[in-house]
Amino acid sequence: MSVKFYQVLVPIGFTAGQVLTLPKETITRRADFLRHLDGDRYELKSNIDFKAGEIIGLEGKQSHAMLEKMICLDEVSQDSVSNDNDVSKAEEKAEKARLKAEEKAEKARLKAEEKAAKKTKR
Repeated sequence: MSVKFYQVLVPIGFTAGQVLTLPKETITRRADFLRHLDGDRYELKSNIDFKAGEIIGLEGKQSHAMLEKMICLDEVSQDSVSNDNDVSKAEEKAEKARLKAEEKAEKARLKAEEKAAKKTKR
């Protein structure tokens, strides 16, 4: 089964028993709430919330509601998930996606300001 890496966009909760693939920083911070399975795969011992910007790896198909809260970064085969380089690549893609999203939001903000300014002049 393949793992898809996602960057969390808004706080999102996962329930105890779910299996995630996590980068080392996350594992270190949340060690008390995780049970190691193999490689970078961990089962959650309790409910955990992930904040915007965090990188997580999930197996299988995700619900539409869940996908609206994350950006899909990459698909990596399960055999290579334990390679730290895969997580690093996912983190690089997340940073690029974040910068692109910020740029898009800034353009939308400027466009909205221009539109409001034109309305004010009328």
